[in-house]
Amino acid sequence: MKVYKHVFFDTNQVPELQNYLLSNTIPYKSSFTNASFDIDITDPHWNKIQSIILEKGLVCTSETLFSDEEKLNAEWLFVRSKWRNGYPQPESSLAFRDITYATKDFCPICGIGLQQVDSFRIKSIPKWGNRHFMMLNWVEDELFVDDFAMNKLKISSLTGFSFLPVKDKKGAVSIPNVHQLFIKQESKVNVISDGISIDKVSRCSACGKLKYHPSGIGMHGFSGNDLKNLPDICHTNNYFGWGHSASQYILISQNMYRFLVDNHLERSLVFEPVYVNSTE
Repeated sequence: MKVYKHVFFDTNQVPELQNYLLSNTIPYKSSFTNASFDIDITDPHWNKIQSIILEKGLVCTSETLFSDEEKLNAEWLFVRSKWRNGYPQPESSLAFRDITYATKDFCPICGIGLQQVDSFRIKSIPKWGNRHFMMLNWVEDELFVDDFAMNKLKISSLTGFSFLPVKDKKGAVSIPNVHQLFIKQESKVNVISDGISIDKVSRCSACGKLKYHPSGIGMHGFSGNDLKNLPDICHTNNYFGWGHSASQYILISQNMYRFLVDNHLERSLVFEPVYVNSTE
């Protein structure tokens, strides 16, 4: 695995960082004064850059990239799509929540408690290109597929999902060539709060529920034996996130990972292996 830092800064406010990047030919992206770059923590320049980040209080996030071998050796993996396409409708004032979800148990303070009761709505047919999976902005725990992926998955022996139509903005008709991969079940294993992959656990002052803050560093772990009895895809029963947002991660089995790769469905997907400690 490799850990990368995503750094964001203002070139006017932190000229010394921009000068350091330029003098060491470290590439960065910029738009007006907003700049960003990625750097491996094993890079010899990281220590100096980190000292500037800490001194100036810059925004810096982490991401761990895993090798193919690590993914193939994992019994279970998280999956998400890096292609975000559009927003759930109606998006004004987050009105989609009251249409797509039951909000009786929803906590606006931590974001936990939404239960889907209706189809998602979107504005138009996605421009899939050679991609087969997508996620909507603001919705961190649901996957959407095109006809090709749906038909492949339907004839597979994989378990734990069905398909729901995705409707137009008014909810009147189904939009062609886009379907929600509806995940039927939650896992019942516990997150291991190791202080590395999970750097904070918070309890909501309003509803009392726990939420895990992922650091982006390393491999997430779970304790328990219940994963052995789960279908090939499920949601975690634990919630992850920051502030007012919360989502359940999507877990898939090694069988499903290999199916997606073998059938060339993995483009736009990100896989993160997890480890299971069955002795705890």
